[in-house]
Amino acid sequence: MTLTGSENFIRELYCRASDWEPLAFRAWALEEFANLCSADAALWGTGSYQTYEFHCCEVYGLDSQYAEKLRNSLIYNPMAKTVMKNLNASILMSDILSDDEFYSSELYQILFKPYGISRIISTAYKEKSSELYSLISLYRSDESKDFTKEEQLLINRLVQHLVSAGDHNYTLSLPQQGDGEAFAICDRHGYYWHISSGFQQFLSGLELDSVDNSYFPYKIEGPEEIKCDDVMFNIVAAESLFKIEARLIGPLDKLTVRELEIASWLGKGMTFKQVAKALELSPSTVSNHLYRMYQKLGIASRSELVALLNNPVDKS
Repeated sequence: MTLTGSENFIRELYCRASDWEPLAFRAWALEEFANLCSADAALWGTGSYQTYEFHCCEVYGLDSQYAEKLRNSLIYNPMAKTVMKNLNASILMSDILSDDEFYSSELYQILFKPYGISRIISTAYKEKSSELYSLISLYRSDESKDFTKEEQLLINRLVQHLVSAGDHNYTLSLPQQGDGEAFAICDRHGYYWHISSGFQQFLSGLELDSVDNSYFPYKIEGPEEIKCDDVMFNIVAAESLFKIEARLIGPLDKLTVRELEIASWLGKGMTFKQVAKALELSPSTVSNHLYRMYQKLGIASRSELVALLNNPVDKS
């Protein structure tokens, strides 16, 4: 069976999601999307649905200042209001303003004319469980080549796959410490690029004065672990971004780094003497560490310690 151009694009999105880190993947995917849809330029921004601010933005065929100029046009941009009120639906500028209205408008003169943009289709995609949204816009310079109704339906379908593949790329390309179900991707300022529903559930259970769903509530200073209530956030550097995984605090979190090191070796079947030699400690020191570990964990045998290592949260 021969795949159509759109079917091949969808297949490539998911097949190549593990090939690049997120910034490179978004750039590649947006260019492929624009070319498939015969667009001269495109934008893919992700940000807060409450403020419409982009936390990350990729453009194709446009300069780096375009996203900020688009944001500044919101107060006089009728398309922005329509798109945000009709989530997950592709909207044509020509369905909002007639050609005469559009080409004589302040919006066209200030924002679009300098970039040679004549035809526009935009989609604001948002999942119900998230406060993040993605805006995907395609642009054509030829006034005679507006997007057709058939193209509108196809673009609406492809946008969903574009965003879904972007989420898939995050999951595959960034370091994974836990089960991978509760995680967020942030920049160094803490603004979310992606947030899973599992991660949001952890946040909603925290006793914080307020939780802004557009950024992580704690300052990110680099790779580290942050404890809050009964939740542990593990922050890992990933290229220019950070991946934050959330999990319930378990009994092993009571142990020091040295105690965890000893427990790990013992869990692999090593004797006191073997562990002592590997860590350059005396057997009595290892024994003393083990005694304190048993007290902290409320256990009395090595078999119980191994069980906790295999199921670190279940025995909390």
